[in-house]
Amino acid sequence: VFAGDFNTGAYASWGPTVANRVPVHASGPYATPNYRAVGRAIHTNGPISGAFRGFGVPQATIMQETLYDQLAEKLGLDRLDFRLKNCLRNGSETVTGQRLESGVGIAECLDALRPHWRRALVDANAFNSASETRKRGVGVASCWYGCGNTSLPNPSTIRVGISAEGDVVLHQGAVDIGQGSNTVIAQICADA
Repeated sequence: VFAGDFNTGAYASWGPTVANRVPVHASGPYATPNYRAVGRAIHTNGPISGAFRGFGVPQATIMQETLYDQLAEKLGLDRLDFRLKNCLRNGSETVTGQRLESGVGIAECLDALRPHWRRALVDANAFNSASETRKRGVGVASCWYGCGNTSLPNPSTIRVGISAEGDVVLHQGAVDIGQGSNTVIAQICADA
């Protein structure tokens, strides 16, 4: 059960979007058959609150992954193995009822971590045994993040035209901050 109240300040801004996204993502990329989540954007007399990039999903991920660590510990299971046992796979259904037919690669990613995970645990234990004042920890976490404006319209437009000189001109509104949108959108345009 997840219940979250989000302080959106005196104005809505992106508060309702955060309140919608967090419950959808709070299960993480894991099969969670018994799941209930509710989020509310609460108006207060505080400053406007909004979202930037994460829209509450990183906070939900920290909460969910911490719970997975605690569950694994309580069951006496390795944290990586516990995640592998419960992760979504091709054919899995998400907590919102979306069936993921293909392209779910989290099990392969977690499995590829196995030798590095084991080595990191051994190295941390060796360091911790030798040091009285400093300690090292090893963690593992998974995340998923959907694109778009959860349950709200999120239109975008790309226009292609020809300049007076005969050049093809592509107009699009995505800001490339390192994710490669300029390259991908140009490729999509070229393929069309």
